[in-house]
Amino acid sequence: MDWLTFFAKLIEAGVWPAVALVVFFQLKDELSELVPFLQRLKYKDFVVEFGKDIRELREETQAKIPETPTEALPSPTPRTLREHLEILAELAPRSAILEAWLQVEYAAQQIIRDRKLTDKSLKLAGPKRLQQYLEEAEILTTVDREIFTRLRELRNKAVHGPEVRLPVDEVLMYIEAALSFAAHLGKKGKP
Repeated sequence: MDWLTFFAKLIEAGVWPAVALVVFFQLKDELSELVPFLQRLKYKDFVVEFGKDIRELREETQAKIPETPTEALPSPTPRTLREHLEILAELAPRSAILEAWLQVEYAAQQIIRDRKLTDKSLKLAGPKRLQQYLEEAEILTTVDREIFTRLRELRNKAVHGPEVRLPVDEVLMYIEAALSFAAHLGKKGKP
């Protein structure tokens, strides 16, 4: 074998994996969109058949479990926002704080929309920008500004802090303060 043939064989053997990797990385977003539609995936001796498994499960449940009318299914009891946040405080304190803070943001956004304080979209307006709109329109008192800022800062510490320990009683206090302030802003928004 001459050196030219040797390099040709070497390139032939080594290029296809490189090309496959390049194609995979170029098309990975498109490929990930196709995953939910996969019926069968095979790699060497490993075979997964998604559609077949779910069809078998459906047939088995239909055959072995009598049909239950939907009226017989338990429905969740309606909860108030406060009750929902109190439950969330025990399960996921950061989430409870974020959800409580969002009530403040929603109230601020509502005032800004109702009073047409800006013609810009509020979708990307952060908390500081919302506060700025309210301050420029002289809607917030000095005390309101302080409460808005402190709620925002505490929310940031809870959500962005790397290792924040949040006792449930403190989370409940935050929820109470945020909901009270959101209601206060709601009253200010009404003419």
